[in-house]
Amino acid sequence: DQVRRSRSHVPEEVEFATKPAIARSMIERALSAKVPFSWVAADSVYGVGDIEIALRRAGKGYVLGVGSKHAFNSWEKACAVSRTAGSIAENLPPAAWQRLSAGTGTKGERVHDWAYLDLADLDAREFNAVLSGVWTRGLLIRRNLADGDLAFFTTWSPGGTTMETLVRECPELCVSVPAHAVWDTQASKRSPNIMANWLRAANHSRTFRPSFSKLRMAR
Repeated sequence: DQVRRSRSHVPEEVEFATKPAIARSMIERALSAKVPFSWVAADSVYGVGDIEIALRRAGKGYVLGVGSKHAFNSWEKACAVSRTAGSIAENLPPAAWQRLSAGTGTKGERVHDWAYLDLADLDAREFNAVLSGVWTRGLLIRRNLADGDLAFFTTWSPGGTTMETLVRECPELCVSVPAHAVWDTQASKRSPNIMANWLRAANHSRTFRPSFSKLRMAR
């Protein structure tokens, strides 16, 4: 849209990028700059695939949104799973759900019903020879108390990580990304308690960034 580019003073050399490409670029820049973070959380518009592989190789945990038709498979677990996220949720017994808070929001505690399935335990060395220890791939499901609406997340975490950690600690320590800014990695390192300091205007970037939803990083 040349009119919008002109009004926003976006240089001609700045190119369009999809949200998955933006997410990969952000993560790669953070890793390259050695910004301290342990988790990445994002909604489903950012996709998975390449982002998952990059984070596994870097030894970082994640909680990434996926759609109800995303397939999940377990292996070497007592309860075998090979279905879509939506189908798995439909067949969960009542006892599988726990009411937990994801932290305090503008309207108070963000309480939902949650379910978590531990799908597979993998050796970190399968993704990076310098890493060690067992990491777990899982499926986290959130159910809205008001209307029963479901949200699904693929997770990757150190072995033994509890559902409470995935639900509360990671989202609570995250910082949202505004639509018009680029990450200043040097500022992030100077302020390690805030994983994202988005200070520079988009026209200083090589890639044009469409409007963000939520992609977050946490210690």
